[in-house]
Amino acid sequence: MKSFRDYVWLDIAIDDVVIGRITAELFTELVPKTAKNFKMLTTGEMGPNLSFSNSKCHRILKGFIVQCGDFTDGNGYGGRSIYGTKFDDEPNGLRLKHSKRYVLQMANSGPNTNGSQFCIMLGPAPHLNGKHVVFGEVIDGFEVVDKMEAAGVDYDGAPTSHTVKIISGGQVKV
Repeated sequence: MKSFRDYVWLDIAIDDVVIGRITAELFTELVPKTAKNFKMLTTGEMGPNLSFSNSKCHRILKGFIVQCGDFTDGNGYGGRSIYGTKFDDEPNGLRLKHSKRYVLQMANSGPNTNGSQFCIMLGPAPHLNGKHVVFGEVIDGFEVVDKMEAAGVDYDGAPTSHTVKIISGGQVKV
């Protein structure tokens, strides 16, 4: 582990059954503001109203993304950052590529509209390069992400009625 980076974990449940833990490496040295926001929302250290704990992953598109982090509304229209409602894109994060599965990126509604929503990439997505801040990657718990992806769609690719949630999170001490 690189000591200048932060590492966090998220425990995940499907239909209220814990399926495992995801560990992520945050690119703290490249995107310090985005990494701090994600870390603090993961740990919940700013209180229960600014935390990913018990929040739904509201959008799962097979081969593309698992989108989570709307802890206020649970439907993709809410969430907020530790800095207020939204914060600006970090240029270094816009230069990083959506080149592989398990990359972490901020969801947004346009330039400089980062809040709390984020995506775990389920495959390369070069069309997002320069538009969404990349801030880390999953380094352990790949099978958990795979189960999240499978729970979001049926064999024909249609949405299912499964509920995927972040149960809790914390920081890995290096």
